[in-house]
Amino acid sequence: MFNRRIRELYIFFRRFQTDKLNLQNLSYMPRWFIFIIDSVLVVIGGLVNLGLMMSIDIDFFQTLPIIIRFPIYVFINMAFFMFFRTYAGLIRHSNFLDAIKLFLAVGSAHLFIISTDYLQFLITGKKIYVTTSLVFSFLLVYLLLLLFRIAIKTLFERIYPSQNKAKVMRTIVFGTDVNAIAIANALREEKPARFDVVAFMDQDVRYNNKRIFNIPILNPNEKLEELLLGMEVKAAIMVDKKLSKDEKYNLVETCLNADLKVFTGPLVSDWDSENSIGSQVRGFKIEDLLQRDPIHLDHSNVFSSIKNKTPLVTGGAGSIGSEIVFQLATHQPKRIVIVDQAETPLNDLELELRAKFPNLDFVTHIADITDAIEMEMIFEKHRPDFVYHAAAYKHVPMMEKNPTQSVLVNVMGPKIIASLSIKYKVQKFVFISTDKAVNPTNIMGATKRISEIYTQALYFNKLKTDQNITKFITTRFGNVLGSNGSVVRLFTKQIEEGGPLTLTHPEVTRYFMTIPEACQLVLEAGAMGNGGEVFLFDMGKPIKILDLAQKMIQLSGYRPYTDIGIKFVGLRPGEKLYEELLTEASVNQPTHHHKIMIAKEEIYDFIEIQQKIDNLIDLVRQSKIEETIELIKILVPEYHQPEN
Repeated sequence: MFNRRIRELYIFFRRFQTDKLNLQNLSYMPRWFIFIIDSVLVVIGGLVNLGLMMSIDIDFFQTLPIIIRFPIYVFINMAFFMFFRTYAGLIRHSNFLDAIKLFLAVGSAHLFIISTDYLQFLITGKKIYVTTSLVFSFLLVYLLLLLFRIAIKTLFERIYPSQNKAKVMRTIVFGTDVNAIAIANALREEKPARFDVVAFMDQDVRYNNKRIFNIPILNPNEKLEELLLGMEVKAAIMVDKKLSKDEKYNLVETCLNADLKVFTGPLVSDWDSENSIGSQVRGFKIEDLLQRDPIHLDHSNVFSSIKNKTPLVTGGAGSIGSEIVFQLATHQPKRIVIVDQAETPLNDLELELRAKFPNLDFVTHIADITDAIEMEMIFEKHRPDFVYHAAAYKHVPMMEKNPTQSVLVNVMGPKIIASLSIKYKVQKFVFISTDKAVNPTNIMGATKRISEIYTQALYFNKLKTDQNITKFITTRFGNVLGSNGSVVRLFTKQIEEGGPLTLTHPEVTRYFMTIPEACQLVLEAGAMGNGGEVFLFDMGKPIKILDLAQKMIQLSGYRPYTDIGIKFVGLRPGEKLYEELLTEASVNQPTHHHKIMIAKEEIYDFIEIQQKIDNLIDLVRQSKIEETIELIKILVPEYHQPEN
């Protein structure tokens, strides 16, 4: 940690050489400038204290001359400034927490000097500093640092002109806990301001008719929509952590119906001190309205399984694959091997990993999972302990038009990776599947189901002769919010372009989960799986896509059908009205986590399945599309093509 602080100090002085400090246009004080000012104040405080002590005839120890002991005193204080990061943050938003941080930094520096001074005395019988002088110096330096921040805070308030009230949104804050109060206080003091907090909202009747900062606390249960309209409120900030998902959903819906812009605020512990609080109060996202409580997993099991191991991620540059990589990076792996055939996304991922995890050992390979020779070279070189197979073609309409490519990538690819996993003694192979593999009505879902069947049959066949065989595990989940090609990204783009939003059918529903949740399932499955399981989440209620579209329009500050239109274009080839997580023949059983289940699927004969898959690949290579589809129907009896 100390080395990191040294690097930060180096960056400060580099900026000092290159940056121009224009006080006239200054909207914030650079970190290096704050650090230098704090250091100068330590020097001033120390010199003032020295003069006072000398004026009252204090006898100083002569162990070290003053020209040496005074710089030591200054540099120790500077070191603790770096450790406690007192220079971080915006001075004009200094608050009680910053005062505590200053107290800890200055107090720790002086306590360290006093402690080492006494240790010096115990060893040599001589002291360097006078303890009384250090105590007085601590009080003086702390006071100077505090006054400096108060002065800057006051100066910024006077320099910035008063805000145009028409541009400041009258705002209510949902919540009255420490976090809500801290956010409201920061927003009240922000220059330039965006929010004018006019009320707090709390369902607890004990807070009725109470006030915070002379701002009333109101009860949202009492005709909320009328209350909002009467107060001419334009924005709501949701920071009440006591609200259930359903309560939050209903409150947001009421706010949107009243034409309010809805925001969410950070936890105090998560505040980014480099930016103003106003910039961290972000617009409410559709992920925040997911109609179920988020799934939390015990990461200790994952950590112990990944630490000092080498995981390999196929499709590692995709939305799911890259998130798996980022989560793996936090579990101290020996090395991460990332495979993808997309050059630009893989390059972008590499740059981001180097920025976020400078000490992470990882390697990227541009490779096609259907290239058995290239993939074997990668396995032979890195000898991975875990394989997370995220590479796949997933767009339903595209695969309907290109069924042979779906077979090659979604069937032959996993078959190659599975075989290599056994050959190179991979501990666990985690296959990422989809709810579209259940009773599939499209080629994409059917090919994913074939790979589910194959990997499960392969595992149980090999288990007969080798108990230490690679454990094959499948994870199956619904649509992922914000992933490449997701409906959320499509709707976001269409809203930015002014609409209309295109929906296939007014009754279409889908299961949804966030990217981090999906990847948590993958990692947890890899840690807890014993082989042969198909893991799935209790994903709550399916979400109606029409409701999703309407909420996204409202959260963007528009009115559905009035500002942004919605157009129905009909179901696409291979598309269902609703998705399923279990086949008709399967049942589920619980695991140690109440949100994770195991689907008990039929186990197929491996020799028979392997022969049919080999035949399927041969048909694809001969471009016999009709025969390919007929064999898919034999491999997946529940596959049927809808009339549309």
